[in-house]
Amino acid sequence: MAFSLTVLEPSTAVDPVCGMTVSLPSRIATQNHDGTDYHFCAELCRRRFAANPAKYLQPNQANEVVNASNVKHICPMCPGIEQMGPGRCPKCGMALEPADATATEVDDPELKDFRTRFWWSLPFGLPLLIFGMIDMLWPGHPISSNIGSFLFDHITALLCAPVLYFAGPPIFDRFLDSIRARSWNMFTLIGAGVLAALLFSLLALLDVYLRAFRINGLFPNDFRGLGSHVMPHFESVAGILLLTIGGQLMESLARQRTGAAVRELMNLTPATANVLINGEPTELPVEFLEPNDLVLVPPGGAIPVDGQVETGQGDVNEAMLTGEAQPVAKQPGSQVRAGTVNGLSTLTIRTTHVGKETTLAQIAELVTTAQRTRLPVQRTVDAISRWFVPIVFILAVLTFLFWLAIGQGALAVMFGLSVLVIACPCALGLATPMAVVVAAGAAAKQGFLFRQADQLERLSQIKTVVFDKTGTLTVGEPSVVQADISDSALSLAAAVEANSEHPLGKAVVNYAKSRNLRWLEAKDVFAEPGQGIRGLVGRDVIRIGTSADGLLNTKATVVQVFINDNPSGTLALADDLRPEAPLVVSELQRQGYRTILLSGDRAEVVDDVAKRAGMTERYASQTPAQKFAQINKLRDTGPVAMVGDGINDAPALAQADVGIALGTGTGAALGAAGVTLLQPNLTGVLRALSLGKRTLRIIKENLFLAFAYNVLAIPIAAGVLVPFHGPTLTPSIAAGAMAFSSVAVILNSLRLRSR
Repeated sequence: MAFSLTVLEPSTAVDPVCGMTVSLPSRIATQNHDGTDYHFCAELCRRRFAANPAKYLQPNQANEVVNASNVKHICPMCPGIEQMGPGRCPKCGMALEPADATATEVDDPELKDFRTRFWWSLPFGLPLLIFGMIDMLWPGHPISSNIGSFLFDHITALLCAPVLYFAGPPIFDRFLDSIRARSWNMFTLIGAGVLAALLFSLLALLDVYLRAFRINGLFPNDFRGLGSHVMPHFESVAGILLLTIGGQLMESLARQRTGAAVRELMNLTPATANVLINGEPTELPVEFLEPNDLVLVPPGGAIPVDGQVETGQGDVNEAMLTGEAQPVAKQPGSQVRAGTVNGLSTLTIRTTHVGKETTLAQIAELVTTAQRTRLPVQRTVDAISRWFVPIVFILAVLTFLFWLAIGQGALAVMFGLSVLVIACPCALGLATPMAVVVAAGAAAKQGFLFRQADQLERLSQIKTVVFDKTGTLTVGEPSVVQADISDSALSLAAAVEANSEHPLGKAVVNYAKSRNLRWLEAKDVFAEPGQGIRGLVGRDVIRIGTSADGLLNTKATVVQVFINDNPSGTLALADDLRPEAPLVVSELQRQGYRTILLSGDRAEVVDDVAKRAGMTERYASQTPAQKFAQINKLRDTGPVAMVGDGINDAPALAQADVGIALGTGTGAALGAAGVTLLQPNLTGVLRALSLGKRTLRIIKENLFLAFAYNVLAIPIAAGVLVPFHGPTLTPSIAAGAMAFSSVAVILNSLRLRSR
């Protein structure tokens, strides 16, 4: 009998990401997708697959190229304007921007285009602008007189042609957009002015040839100067286009720089992280981290995720997010946030939030959203702009007709064009949005955020500042200072409070741990804002709420435990006042703000905290509904800001003109507030109120620089001062003045960057 020996190869699989062969059973990484197990050579390959399975299973269908054409873009100035891919706004002509914040500087095609067009136009436009200015402003027209008007006109025409070619298209495109959309804006006036000047100049050049062949000219004598010469305005065409492109370039550069604050925040997170996989540290890109990963952060390393310290203890520098220079001590159980920097010891962090869910990413998104919202004052500006442009057209026509009627055709053309150009409301359109964009970045750097731009205007109008007590004026980490409760009742209370966000609940749990107690898991836990918390442990219904009975410590917050509605013990908890609270309250009062303490705690406790904080007005034993009603009543005397951090503060925060939540507060409080302090430090209230006032002041200054400046310049551009031997504004000078007003608005807005 013959025997054959067969070698059995181990079962293998192919890694769908990198194509490597993997021996089975795989102990490295396996991922189930649609009921099928896929095996990988490394954890990184598994995570790449999990992020986008279709990319590796159906490559021909899923390999979509991510570029600007499939990213949503919006107009930063005009709400509601959005499209897929870049373009320009049909209302204001501004380039659309990507809707989402990014860590890298977004490629701005408009900025590149304007920069190229400006530098190609400059060598031709600048000498033309200088020669034209000298010939217009210098007595005796020295250049055209020396070389002859015929040669001078042809030189200016030749120099104007490349400027028209390079700088003209984006201006004329936006001019046509404004006509089609019936949305009059700065490009309506500029386009009309340039086209009118260009047509007149071409006709003036044609007039020269007609008269050379002894044919009657195109213009009456009113338009002719020395030697029956009709002066063209090629230098004005080139000057207006060059200065407009230059102004748009500066505006694009300024907008790009204002996004630097968001990019700086996003770039605080490292690109990779050391993740413990099967007990071994593995370096993975941050975008592939998952919840519950254990991440090793070395001394001095940036923390890549939001999470909780698992092992290790030390200090973490959170200044880049909160503005506070003092490092914060961390130990097992402490929360850490992405973008902060570890101190001198190694920390192991269990990931809770990654990617767009981290505090850092949400901050960047809030900043971006705030930059693209509008203040109520902008509605007034928009209304003025809608009427301003047609009024300018009428004034330009009346100016032209007036000077033509008195026999000054040449001046009629020059002054009519000057009125069109000098009145361009480009700076008016920038006045509010530019200030908001800069303020949003400044707020992020100072450690607070506002959800909508209108919060800035409201902050500037606040008359009364109302504070919650626990976790707001106080540190929010109360501890049990007196107790009258059995171990069994305390265990049941700790079971219900185990997942509570409230500082009092955390204190109960910590006290139970200090007595080495254990407890079962509670079910059907429900927090009743202002009333306490209840839940089911086994068959017992446990309720915990504040009370005034059973303990003698009148300056402490008393918590009473009920088991099946039977009183079963009491705990007295005390909380320290925040160190900065008296100083903040004193400074607010010095600045003229009315300060009030509004708390759900007992009168004795509230009176003690109010006295230590320096407040005379206080309200105690307030339910959430009563807090809401108090805020509503206070608003009758002027705008109110509410500062809080708890679930029971959420209705009052939402009802106040401005709700200010501490960043360590509950999710309900943060969701209801318009302003969030990233660091639980009340000095942020002062910074927020100050920035609100400064922003509104800057906006008013911007409006003056834009609107009042144009209004005052229109009469000069129309030639009102000519009979009195006063100055005149040529179209080129008017274009320069128009560009200067935009630059002035941008530079004035940038002052908000300084504290």
